[in-house]
Amino acid sequence: MAPMAGIVEVQVVSPGDYVKIGDPLFNLVAPKKLRAHLPFAESFGPRLKPGQEVRLVSPLAPGKVFASRIKDIRPGIVEGSRSLDVLVDIDNDGSLRGGGTVNAAVIVSAKAEALTVPEQSVVLRPAGKVVYVVADVDGQKKAQQKPVKVGAKRSGRIEVLEGLSGGETIALDGAGFLTNGAAVAIKEAAKAGKPGPTVGAGGTAATGAAGTQDAAKPDAK
Repeated sequence: MAPMAGIVEVQVVSPGDYVKIGDPLFNLVAPKKLRAHLPFAESFGPRLKPGQEVRLVSPLAPGKVFASRIKDIRPGIVEGSRSLDVLVDIDNDGSLRGGGTVNAAVIVSAKAEALTVPEQSVVLRPAGKVVYVVADVDGQKKAQQKPVKVGAKRSGRIEVLEGLSGGETIALDGAGFLTNGAAVAIKEAAKAGKPGPTVGAGGTAATGAAGTQDAAKPDAK
């Protein structure tokens, strides 16, 4: 009797072959339950543990996200790739095939609320990473450079840990062309569905509270 229900992928023996107890006869694939092997760099070891949430996508199922959790982490390091072998079981709805590839992200930390801004509003300057806040100075709109400390990124937004208090108007597109104290003119966005006014060559966004998640991704799929 087979240990599980599945589909015969490979017939190992042929009629007339001699076999003994324990010899494999067939390779079975259980299409409803698949297992992914995710190779992570050793440096991720302290942040990974069984039970963490995993989100997987596959070219076989465009637009679909498979949610699972880390089943186990093999104790050794994979020879050759020098990576950790992270095991994730996937409930397959028929979209996936054994031996296929997946892209995965493990949620290693999460915050219910965080101060975030659009990623393109954070620019690199000699002083480090900065955001340009639009403020009234002597009756004129000017860009003020604010050094910031950033955290996790998600869906085009980046967490600001220090430097902003929330509610500021900030330069968005074109922020990289601004300098501290530069005069700016605020204009209403011309395109429908684009939130907020524009500043100079770009746009503005109000900082606000939103959830963030820090995700770890394997080196290869």
